[in-house]
Amino acid sequence: MNKYRKLVKTVTHTLTNSMPLKKRKKITANNLKSHYDKFWLEKINSESKMRTYRNLKTNFGIEDYLVNTKDYKQRKSLTKLRISAHTLAIERGRYSRPPIPANQRKCTACSDNSIEDEYHFLAICKKYEIHRKRLYEEISKLCKHFNDLGNWDKFIFMLTADGDISRAVSTFIHKNLP
Repeated sequence: MNKYRKLVKTVTHTLTNSMPLKKRKKITANNLKSHYDKFWLEKINSESKMRTYRNLKTNFGIEDYLVNTKDYKQRKSLTKLRISAHTLAIERGRYSRPPIPANQRKCTACSDNSIEDEYHFLAICKKYEIHRKRLYEEISKLCKHFNDLGNWDKFIFMLTADGDISRAVSTFIHKNLP
């Protein structure tokens, strides 16, 4: 935080005192936001735990699903999946002692020997195939080109969509996430 205090002093010092206070405040606020955005982006790109989150977020700000998903439990489930705060093997293995290497954190619910991560859970795992089929049908009614997407693009779309799609995805996650 000391770095940001220095930044505020530098920015404030460079602004002339003849400038109106309101304008100085606005310039300072914009500079601070710009520096924080850079700091935030560097942080999510440097943390291995943020591997899913960095694919979903391109700028710092509130997501539509946080406002539009009224059911607290569904919103919480969607958030947990997005920020990797869940009980899939990819996270459980991180906290094992000794930690299990990421490439060995396999899904025990299906037989395809895949790493059990957010993508596998939402787009691939055979255990959830029937429920996923219903979810995809619901999304296809709302977005006619959804079925044209590959699995990775469907995954990103589902976790970044808003409105009825976000509610459908959050319901799926809430009902199925271990």
